[in-house]
Amino acid sequence: MRMKKTLKNMIICMAVPVCLMLTPVTSLAGSGADTSASVMRLEKTSGTVKVTQSSGKDAKVIEKMRLNSGDDIKSSSKSYAYISLDDSKAVKLDENSEAEVKKSGKKLEVDLKSGNLLFDVDKALSADESFEIKTATMTMGIRGTCAQVEKRADNAASITLLDGSLNCTLTDPVTGKSQSVQLKAGEHADFFTGDAYANGGQIIKRKATVKDLKGFSLQYILDNKETAARILKSSGIDLQGLTRKQVDEIISGEQSGAAPSDNGGRTSPTAEWYSKKEG
Repeated sequence: MRMKKTLKNMIICMAVPVCLMLTPVTSLAGSGADTSASVMRLEKTSGTVKVTQSSGKDAKVIEKMRLNSGDDIKSSSKSYAYISLDDSKAVKLDENSEAEVKKSGKKLEVDLKSGNLLFDVDKALSADESFEIKTATMTMGIRGTCAQVEKRADNAASITLLDGSLNCTLTDPVTGKSQSVQLKAGEHADFFTGDAYANGGQIIKRKATVKDLKGFSLQYILDNKETAARILKSSGIDLQGLTRKQVDEIISGEQSGAAPSDNGGRTSPTAEWYSKKEG
């Protein structure tokens, strides 16, 4: 009996340290999984990017820095910002652009104040999630899609939808009148408000072409082959043959104010690529 009791005590003593060693490891793994997917981050930048907190204080910009609701991100000339809203929602901010990110629970919002952005949502939102991108006059509800959004200074905005579908609402800031349009992959829409447009503004929809896409968007798609494949399947717009040299030429042309096909009167490789892909 005494031997059995001693052996039992030895087994218990050996088991306790094992349990103590396992417990904190399991706890840490669980806490990491609970938070990583829901954090907004400025994943990386190129050039000069400024982050201003909701308090008005400028934050030190570092790679993979955590963003809080109300943070404002502003890019300078020849500069880009790459933002992850969670593990399935990415936003790229073009040069000379500004956007504010907002989050409340599972509700996300990006307010494009100036310039352009591309958003890429590669997984459909769940029923209890919401994601909106806004300009001064337009709101779009996003479920799972990829699109380029442009905000112009003349109370106008444009969307080039590459994947999925979008419900967009245009609201006249003076009259408060609203109208909505449903876009599907491969469509482009221009949104206008102001004195020249009666009845709350005007929405003009047409088929999208590769010429609607700016260099920063093409650069993102070139670096994300899975997104290019989704775009081709969803919209029929083939961006898989695009090269780094062509994208660099497009961006250089935009920054100099020249058209992508303007190459001193000669036909450039990019112009040839456009002519094959257009429509």
